[in-house]
Amino acid sequence: CVSGGASPSTLRYSDVLLLTDSSDFTDTETRPSGEVSPASGMVRGLRQAGVPVTVVSEGDEGAVAAVACRTGPDHVIATRVTAVYGLERPVVVYVDGGYADGWGRLYCMSRCTAKLMWVKPPPRAAAADSDDDD
Repeated sequence: CVSGGASPSTLRYSDVLLLTDSSDFTDTETRPSGEVSPASGMVRGLRQAGVPVTVVSEGDEGAVAAVACRTGPDHVIATRVTAVYGLERPVVVYVDGGYADGWGRLYCMSRCTAKLMWVKPPPRAAAADSDDDD
């Protein structure tokens, strides 16, 4: 038991940054630049679980500024690795799509100030093979 210290601050949704280079988050038909799609399974799953998520598009300076200044709503931010240079958050979830080089991965890791979660999904071929076994 620790006494006399300040109580830890409560984690807010806006403290979480979801970064990816995974094509599983994108819809190349409607977002040809490879940006995160609001219709991706991860974004939809978080929203269905009651987690508010804002998808930030690369080049949307207004949205990035609102996120950086925390003037927007209390939402988890989901975006591509390259969309928010210099932005740090206490919790960063990096979904590795296997496309970022060593510097890209280092960039994601350097965005967190407290906790990093590195998610490495199985390769698509392995996932498809396991479905055939059922």
